[in-house]
Amino acid sequence: LVALELGRVPEAVDVLRRAVSSAERARRLDRAAEARRSLMRALVEAGDARGALEQADLAAPGLRGESRAALQLMRALVEERLGNLAQAEEGYRKGLRFFRTQGDDLMVARALGNRGMLRVIRGQLASARRDLTTAEQLMESLGQVSGAAKVRHSLALVAARQGRVPEALGLLEDVSAAFERLEMKLDGAMTERDRCSMLLSVRLTREAVVAGRNAVRKLDRLGAVADATEARLLLSDCLLEAGSAGEAAEIATEALAGFSAQGRDGWAAIARLSVVRSRFRAGARDTRLLRAACGAREDLERVGLRVQMIEASLIAGRTALSLGRRDLAREELGRAALHRGRGAAEVRRDAWLAEGFLRLSQADTSGCMSALRSGLRVVEEHRLLLGGSEPRATSAALGSELAGLGLRLALERGRPAEIFRWAEAWRGRGLAFPTVTPPERHGLARALEELRTVIAREEEAAQEGRLIPGLSQERLALERRIRNEAMRVAGQSSVGTPLPSLNVVREHLRDRVLIELVRSDDHLSAIVIAAGRSQLCDLGPAEEIDSELGSLAFALRRLALPDWPQPLRDSARARAEVAIARLGARLLDPVRSLVADRALVLVPTGSLHGVPWAVLPGMVGRPISVAPSAALWLRAESSETPRQGRPVIAAGPGLPAAADEVRRVAKLHPSALTLTGAATTCGALLGALDGAPLAHVAAHGQPRVDNPLFSSIRLADGPLVVHELEALRAAPTIFVLPACDAGAHEIGFGDEIRGLAAALLGLGSKTVITSIGLAPDEATGDLMVGLHEHLRDGVRPADALARAIAEVRVDDPGTALATRAAFACLGSG
Repeated sequence: LVALELGRVPEAVDVLRRAVSSAERARRLDRAAEARRSLMRALVEAGDARGALEQADLAAPGLRGESRAALQLMRALVEERLGNLAQAEEGYRKGLRFFRTQGDDLMVARALGNRGMLRVIRGQLASARRDLTTAEQLMESLGQVSGAAKVRHSLALVAARQGRVPEALGLLEDVSAAFERLEMKLDGAMTERDRCSMLLSVRLTREAVVAGRNAVRKLDRLGAVADATEARLLLSDCLLEAGSAGEAAEIATEALAGFSAQGRDGWAAIARLSVVRSRFRAGARDTRLLRAACGAREDLERVGLRVQMIEASLIAGRTALSLGRRDLAREELGRAALHRGRGAAEVRRDAWLAEGFLRLSQADTSGCMSALRSGLRVVEEHRLLLGGSEPRATSAALGSELAGLGLRLALERGRPAEIFRWAEAWRGRGLAFPTVTPPERHGLARALEELRTVIAREEEAAQEGRLIPGLSQERLALERRIRNEAMRVAGQSSVGTPLPSLNVVREHLRDRVLIELVRSDDHLSAIVIAAGRSQLCDLGPAEEIDSELGSLAFALRRLALPDWPQPLRDSARARAEVAIARLGARLLDPVRSLVADRALVLVPTGSLHGVPWAVLPGMVGRPISVAPSAALWLRAESSETPRQGRPVIAAGPGLPAAADEVRRVAKLHPSALTLTGAATTCGALLGALDGAPLAHVAAHGQPRVDNPLFSSIRLADGPLVVHELEALRAAPTIFVLPACDAGAHEIGFGDEIRGLAAALLGLGSKTVITSIGLAPDEATGDLMVGLHEHLRDGVRPADALARAIAEVRVDDPGTALATRAAFACLGSG
């Protein structure tokens, strides 16, 4: 039993088999039966559930009373592992009745804990929570520390299934620490598996894949065959969401073989669904897939797995619809759509998606779009439970199919107002919620200070050519701890920024023009709202624009670096000018007659967030604001939050021109607080920024593609990361951040942007003027001074930046082009 608790499963099986043999040689049938009951549990962990049932049959004749009832509970657990859920439920019921009669609270707690997990599997979350809460209370009253920790582990799974992911992650971190203290290695490995599941639920797929691989490795090493097979199945789901459909199908097939060998029919049915899901996501729509999906649905229905059955029906219905088999499609879609009003968020989302396809099969486009909107409301409600900006952003993937289908149908109908509503329905919604609780209240501040120290040591060692063993691992561990703490923050509002109507947008635009770019099936369109009218314009295939944008970005980065030989610079400038002309022809020529010479508000999509709009033909000197969504632009434009603090002007280290830039800018704002040299620490700057009307921070920027929330700006005592900016109660109204690439974003589903500039917009800054690429040092200072001269004179931010860009005076035309292209006005202009 000790070996089993320590996770040494093969050793536990071996020792317990010897215990049975010893008892039988001594003719102690009662002891042999007790050993067989313990052996059952070890065999279950080893993946031999059929062998465990054989031990139950052999043990039963030698047991009476309490021992026989305990065997009944163990047999129920085996039936649960085999997928015989009705038999397992009945076994738990009988065992509970006996031990309640006997007043044996420990066995009652164990039975309730097991039945609670069974009910989690069956999707009966409210009753599962009741069972587990009672079990936890009993375990604690009996001083059963390990038992209470196991029950809290199960309660974390219930919270995750109910959409309370921050609470679930918090519980999981706590029980993981308890398992480590108690040296419960098997349970500790299981927390890694379940952490993987929770990360997947908010579509943090990269992290979920890492956690899934770790769980498989740990469980394999412990010999926990059954749990390792379940972890493989979960890993296949993670890989699928990460875009690796081929590997996902391979690992799901491995899991299916494992479950079949273990005689676990219920789990085998889930694995079949995973294989079907992988083929469907890879684009298969053939009769073979249809048969497999229908077969998986029948298997899942037979073993009582309602949640998974809904997804199987949805896939079968959509496949049948693609094959023209409308009667079968309606039957399967109708079966899935029945669950629109109950269950976890993902269940109801799938059910509404099924209802949408069902209406579409009946040529009821309006009914389909109504169903899709209902599905998006379900996902929005789920997102409101999340406080951390990272899970808010990544959870956009949960609504991507609903929003994508709605947008495609709206484009087919060609009504600009309807297309605009669908474009906005799922765009940048992760930034549309109130500020989360400051990190200090969640243990983040100390971890962030530790991270800063570790990074400083790393950089110092690198400069000296030294290697400090374990330092990078320490940094990664701290980053994981910070992310875990941040994700534990729960949502604090029941409503986000409302979706705008065209009439309200027109009212706030006044003499400006808003262009909202939309992408559907790799085709680009633009909704142009100008002079009280809205119009849809076709921009053509998106792939060609992506190619030109990549070519331009490469050329501009080369022009921003002064040390390149002149022939290479001339070549880069020629390439940039060709790309600029082509992008202008594709993105602006179709709308130019509607825009005339008016100021622009641009709402890009996907890679177009990186377009240097200021240098496209006809754009130099034109005020341009770029926003993640029209809703966020409208929020910034209409907010009238007064800022009582002083302007803040700060310079970070390692930029020779920064001190001079800050000195010149500070002269234009006599009341400003100026921070330079050793005074520009993270703590000092954060304190000054809170509530400031204007901030200008000239510092090195370091974007993190692998994790945008660890993007940073370099200050005197180390990096200031996005997680720390989220501690601001009131971000500066206007934030000027000329650090190279500070405005670079990671773009996710739903045009969710993550990075330094995105965080500031989400925290309430009305305007962020920042670099979206490399900015040449020699011209940036003059451009920034010109910008602040216009801001001081009361010019609106977008107009101030446009004038400063037009006034750039540099002898080298390539440097001038790179400077003008490097900056953008984000948010309200």
